[in-house]
Amino acid sequence: MGKGAAMNWTAAAATAGLLALVGCGSDIDATADSRIVRDYLSKVMQSRTNSVPQITRARLEADALPRIKVAIDSRKMTAILGKLAVNGPVVTWVAADGATIALRDGVAIATRGLGDDLMSSYAPTANVLAQAAGTLTRSHYYIDGRDKGLALTLRCEVRAMGDETIEIVERSYRTRHISESCTGTDVAFENHYWFEKGGSIRRSTQWISPEIKSVQIDVLYP
Repeated sequence: MGKGAAMNWTAAAATAGLLALVGCGSDIDATADSRIVRDYLSKVMQSRTNSVPQITRARLEADALPRIKVAIDSRKMTAILGKLAVNGPVVTWVAADGATIALRDGVAIATRGLGDDLMSSYAPTANVLAQAAGTLTRSHYYIDGRDKGLALTLRCEVRAMGDETIEIVERSYRTRHISESCTGTDVAFENHYWFEKGGSIRRSTQWISPEIKSVQIDVLYP
C-alpha cells in the first residue's frame, strides 16, 4: 500500500479496519460507542490538511474524552486521534480520515490506512521497556506491493536516559526517559518513551515502517 492510499479512508472503512485489527469476538470497551466516534470525527480536521485544530487544555478538559496527537515527521502531518476501541491492553485510536493506530499500553503494535502499514508486531511490553534491562528482540510484519508477507526481525538495546520534565498542551509532566536502539537487515532506528511515575507512557517516538519512519505520540487527555 503506497502513499496514495494513506488518507483516503472513510468513517465506515475505519470501523471495518478496527474490527479487523482487534479481532472477531473481542470485547469492545463501552467507551468506543458510536456517540464518541461521531463526536470525534465531527470535531477534528482531517490529517490531509496538514494541520490540526487549536487544542487547549481548557478544550481538552471540557470535552473530557481521550485524545492523543500523532505527528508523522516524514510526511509533515499531524492529527488528533480519538479512542475507538479497547481490547484488553490494546487501544485502537482513529483519525478523522479513518487511519488507525493500535497501542498496547502505549507501545505501537499495528497501523491501518497510512500506507506501508505495520500489519502486526511482536513488540516489548511497556513494563519490559520501563525496566531498561539490556537486549530484547522485536518482529515487525508487513505486506509488500505484491501482497506478500514480509517479516523484519530486530535486535534492540534498551537504556535509561534519566528523568525529564516535558510539556504537552500547557501542562508539565515529570517523566523517566527510556531509549530503545534497534538494528535489523538494512534498517536501524531509535524509539524513545517518556514514562510517568505510575508506569504509563505520556510521550513516545516510535518507528513504524521504512516509508513512514518514526511517529511522535503525545497523550493529550486524560
